[in-house]
Amino acid sequence: MGEPGLAECALLVTAHPDDEAMFWAPTILALVEQGLRVALLCLSTGNADGLGQLRSRELYRACSLLGMRRQDVTIVDDPQLQDGMQQRWPADVVAEHVAAAVQRLQPSRVYTFDAGGVSGHPNHLAVCAGVLRWWAAAPSSSSSASLPQLWQLETVGLLRKYAALLDAPLAWATTALQRQRRGRGQAAWHLCRQPRRAQQALLAHSSQMVWYRRLWLLLSRYMYVNTLVRRL
Repeated sequence: MGEPGLAECALLVTAHPDDEAMFWAPTILALVEQGLRVALLCLSTGNADGLGQLRSRELYRACSLLGMRRQDVTIVDDPQLQDGMQQRWPADVVAEHVAAAVQRLQPSRVYTFDAGGVSGHPNHLAVCAGVLRWWAAAPSSSSSASLPQLWQLETVGLLRKYAALLDAPLAWATTALQRQRRGRGQAAWHLCRQPRRAQQALLAHSSQMVWYRRLWLLLSRYMYVNTLVRRL
C-alpha cells in the first residue's frame, strides 16, 4: 500500500500541533524504527491564541526530530476545525479529512485517540468521533478490498498518567491481558527507547512550553510508553 517505491505507511490523526510529541512519541519512534513511513494528519493549526503559523513551523521541526518527512505532514486549516476548548468539531468534517488522507496515502494502519482522548480535550474527542465516523462509512465507500487497521491510544487514569517510566511494567501487563482476551494482534505497547529524542520533539514546540508542559515532559507516562488497542 502507499506510493510506489515508499515504505509501508502508518497514518497518525491528531488534533493540534504538539499532540504528536506530547502523546505519541513512543509510537512514532517505534514505527520509524520498524521501517514504516509515518504520516501525520493534524486537524488544526493550533491557532487558539493566534499562533497558528508559528505552531505549524514548530510541528514540522518536531516531526523531523521524530524521524518523519516534512512532505508526510499534513496540517489542516478548516474553519470548522479550529483549536479551542469551546470549539465543537463536526464528526462528518473530521471524517472527510481522514478519508481524503487515507485515499491519498493508502496507509496500512491508522492511529488516533480513544474515546477518552488522553486529556478529555473536546478536540481530541472529536478526532476520535470523526475517525470512527470514517471507519464506519469506509466499507461501503472504499474501493480498496481491505481497510487499514485502526489503532487507538489508551487513556489511563490520573495516577498512571503522571507515573512517567514507572508505569511501564503496568502498561506491559495490561497489554498482555488485552492480548489474552482479544488476541495477540489486537493490543500493542511501545516503550520509548530514545527518550531524549521524544523530549527534544516536545521542546521544539517552544511557543507552548509553559510550566505545566515542562512537568509533563518529565512526569507523563505518554513520553515513555504508549498502549494501544486495535478497533475490530
